[in-house]
Amino acid sequence: MFHPASQTVVLCCMVVASMAFGSDLKITERSAIRGGPTRISTTYISGRRTRIENRSVSGFQAWNGGPTVFSYGHRTATIYQCDARRLILLDLDAHEYASVEIDGQGRPASPRPIGTPMPLQPSGATLTINIEDIDTGERKVMFGYSARHIVRTERRVPGPGAISLAQETKRDSWYVDLNMPDGCPPRLSNKRAEAFVLVSGGIDGRMDKIEAHHTGVTEVGYPLEVTDPPFSKKEVTELSAAPLDSALFELPAGFKQVPNLTAQPSQPPTSQVLRIWAWMWQSIWGKFGGDR
Repeated sequence: MFHPASQTVVLCCMVVASMAFGSDLKITERSAIRGGPTRISTTYISGRRTRIENRSVSGFQAWNGGPTVFSYGHRTATIYQCDARRLILLDLDAHEYASVEIDGQGRPASPRPIGTPMPLQPSGATLTINIEDIDTGERKVMFGYSARHIVRTERRVPGPGAISLAQETKRDSWYVDLNMPDGCPPRLSNKRAEAFVLVSGGIDGRMDKIEAHHTGVTEVGYPLEVTDPPFSKKEVTELSAAPLDSALFELPAGFKQVPNLTAQPSQPPTSQVLRIWAWMWQSIWGKFGGDR
C-alpha cells in the first residue's frame, strides 16, 4: 500500500493468466477496502467480445465528523466488440447508451483529448523495488481448480534524495491455471507475475527513477483471491465456463442513445435523520457483504 499524502502513484502490477482460446467465461469479483464500500464486478468473455458490469459509488459523512456512508449509482455495462470495432457504454437503469469506435485492440480509434497531463521531472534519485513471489506449497480446490498459495513480498528501497518512502508489504493470494477465451481487449499472453510499470511523483511534480527486480516463482496463474492485509481483499465469487447468451454482447432493445452517460451516484440525503438512517442501513447491509 502507498502513503496517501506523500506521493501520487499510477501502478500496473498485474498477475495474469495463460490466455489461450477457450470456452466462454463468466467471472464475478468482490472487492473491499478497509473502511470503504464493497464493490462487485462481473466480466463476461466470449470470442472477441467482452462485457463488464459494475456500478459507481461515492461516499459522504452521515453527520459532521461522523462515519462515511456510501451511495451507489446506476448499474452500468461496458461492451467491447472488437470484431465490429465498437465500444458500447450502457446505463442499465436509465436505459441509455453511448457508442465509441475502437480498433481491433479495443482502443478508441479517435481518442478525445483529455487535457495535458502535468509533466513529471526526474528527481535525480532512484527507488528500488524488490518483489519476491514464493509458492508455499499449499493447495486447495476452488471452483473445481487446484489453487496454489503464493505470498508476495514487496520491498521499496529509496535511494539518497528519493521522494518515495521506504515500505515493505505482503500480499497473500491463491492462483489457478485458467484457460481463458481470447476476449477483447486482448490480454497478455503469459502467466508471469508481471512486475510493474510504476510512476511515483511528489507534490512538486518530480518522480524517482524506478529499478524493479523480481525473484521467486515466475508463473502464478489467474488470481481467485488476493488479500493485502489489513487493507483490502479481492476475491472471485463466481467462475463459470458455461456457454453465454450472445445477446449479452449486443445493444439491448429500447435503449436511447446519448452523447455521454451520467450514471453518477445518487446525492446524499439532505436531512440529518435520513443520513443517519442511511448509515444504519449500510451498517446492517454491510454484515451481509453486498452492495445495493
